[in-house]
Amino acid sequence: RRFTSKINGNSIFIPAAGYYYNGSVSEVGKYGYIWSSTISSPYNNARFLKFRATTCSASTTERCYGMSVRGVCI
Repeated sequence: RRFTSKINGNSIFIPAAGYYYNGSVSEVGKYGYIWSSTISSPYNNARFLKFRATTCSASTTERCYGMSVRGVCI
């Protein structure tokens, strides 16, 4: 899925790579998951973005899931 900035029009493409958990990969080609840098207190979980072609939402989960990470230059 391509995400485009409303500020400057730049965009990035993030593939629907699914996630890894407990020895297997799930939802490849159906959903994309990408970690945020935000930790969710008090349980030490982390925030992530889940998306597909037409929707996306943010949530929290345990950090033992394998999700994509996107490096950001500052």
